[in-house]
Amino acid sequence: QQLYWYTTAVLAAKFGIVLHAVQVLSTNIHEVLTDTRGNLPQFVCERNRLLANALKVHRRWPEEVFQRGAASLVELVGAHATAKEIGYTLANCVEAGLVSDPSLWPGVTTSIDDIGERSVTVQRPAIYFDPRNKNWPHEATIRLEMPPILETTHGNAARDVLRGYVIRAIDAAREAAQQAGRI
Repeated sequence: QQLYWYTTAVLAAKFGIVLHAVQVLSTNIHEVLTDTRGNLPQFVCERNRLLANALKVHRRWPEEVFQRGAASLVELVGAHATAKEIGYTLANCVEAGLVSDPSLWPGVTTSIDDIGERSVTVQRPAIYFDPRNKNWPHEATIRLEMPPILETTHGNAARDVLRGYVIRAIDAAREAAQQAGRI
């Protein structure tokens, strides 16, 4: 978790990326974020490369860390699409049959209550990131922000509206996993 949060925090600050929701599975990362400066491809490329290399060093893995293939980057237009994607992101571990509820996921994840409320501060990992390199600060912080489109559209009710989307996504994910025999 430290490797994900550190690389993401450092590179999000560098490239102007705002994180809203995340869930990391063993072979892929699900994130909902805002690209404030048009640097999303560079962010994803550099962050995923650094994260994969650090994980390989940490685990002493010679093979690939993430699935091969292009990253799936989808532009979300409007409050409905944004809330729906956050629901999908947070329910992903349930649909995969890994846990019955996202709160049970031991890996990197966010909850509905984190969005707009939580900041993650993490120290530079002891591996891979050279402390003498000024690009790798001693610690980095990233805040999980409420998507502005949800606040603009729903005002003070944004969290409650988003909670409804997340609950529906989790229920649908649980049903899909049961029908597929994953849980």
